[in-house]
Parts: sequence; C-alpha cells; structure tokens
Amino acid sequence: MAELVTRYDLDVIRRELETKIDMVRHELETKVYALRRDLERKIDTLSLRLTVRMGAMLAAGVAALAANRPCGGSAPPLHVLATRTGS
Repeated sequence: MAELVTRYDLDVIRRELETKIDMVRHELETKVYALRRDLERKIDTLSLRLTVRMGAMLAAGVAALAANRPCGGSAPPLHVLATRTGS
C-alpha cells in the first residue's frame, strides 16, 4: 500500500541531500584546484624548455654570423665586397 510521507521525513531527506551535495561540491573543487596547479606547473616547465631552446638557437645564429666574419677585422664584410664588384 501507499505510504504517507510527513514534512519531517521530507526535511530529513532534504538535509541529507544538501549534505551530500556539499560533499560532492567540495570534492569537485578540490580536484579542479589540483588540476589547475598541475597544469600551471606543466606550462611553467614548457615555458622554461622553450626559453632554453630559443637561447640555443640564438647562440647558434650568432655563431654562424661570427663564422662568416673574417678574422682580424681587416677585410670588409661580404655584403660590401658584393657591392664593389658591380652587383
């Protein structure tokens, strides 16, 4: 047969549901916070790696330019020689 529910029963169920919802909300907030921290740490790591790579590429570029310059500095740069020959 059908069972009647009193206001008291409904209030008890409502409080239980509110408590469970608050627990789930807290757990979700904790997990989101941990995920955000982890992502920020990984982004910082990638940023550092990218900076190191860019520095290495810059150093290689400077070394290539320096290798193109004659030793002693008495000869003009290559682009000056190209303009003197009539190009």
